[in-house]
Amino acid sequence: MVKLVATKLQATEPSHEDEKRIFEDFSDQLESFNLDDDETTALLRYMRNAGYESIIYTRYYAYEMRAEKLMVRKIIAGESDTPHGIHESDALYKLLLSEMSLIDGVKGKRILFIGSGALPYSALAAQRMSGVTVAMLDSDKEALELSEQYIEKIGLKDKFEFLYGDAQSQDVSRYDLVWVAAMVKPKQAVLDALHKTLRSDAVLLVRQAQGVGQLLYGDFENFDNQGFRIEKQVINQLAFPVCGQLLKRL
Repeated sequence: MVKLVATKLQATEPSHEDEKRIFEDFSDQLESFNLDDDETTALLRYMRNAGYESIIYTRYYAYEMRAEKLMVRKIIAGESDTPHGIHESDALYKLLLSEMSLIDGVKGKRILFIGSGALPYSALAAQRMSGVTVAMLDSDKEALELSEQYIEKIGLKDKFEFLYGDAQSQDVSRYDLVWVAAMVKPKQAVLDALHKTLRSDAVLLVRQAQGVGQLLYGDFENFDNQGFRIEKQVINQLAFPVCGQLLKRL
């Protein structure tokens, strides 16, 4: 099944709609297999050894970013309702609340959100909870420009700072909280770079898929090898289980 999906993605240039069907079918199959932790680890190892992980992960990342950009363009053009945020009934809202519960208060904290994307719901929530300007960093210039237009449309541009660049070259010493999105990559290199400038009294909040979701989003491994320890963590259910992990420097 994994080999078939990787072959389809590598051998063709499907339309956005066809790619959506490929990934939805793949996601449905992953969920139906109900793999346990050991089976998931074995499948991840197989994908890495066969070279499939980079194909599937990279293409899924590109697909999801493309879908998000399409949505934001419609909002900016007035072709879709403009959502000012997520609703309390949404699974993402519950994830955000649980992630914020890991931190001893966010009011007034200086926050950097890495991998904010074109539709920055998480960064919007962080700003609302902190009450101060939130910095958003993304290595995709188009996504960052779209997010700036979107936030300007909803009248909140003065609440955010927009930073273009990759996380590996950032000095994060001025932030109290650095928040890393699930699709940030390369994950291990990003952690290693953040450790160099993250203050010892600051915290790092990392979001990552759990279980079979890692086959689409990639995974962080060996936090201690990058000089961090897990202080607290919480798992919520979205399309796949998602774990928010609060890290401190060793």
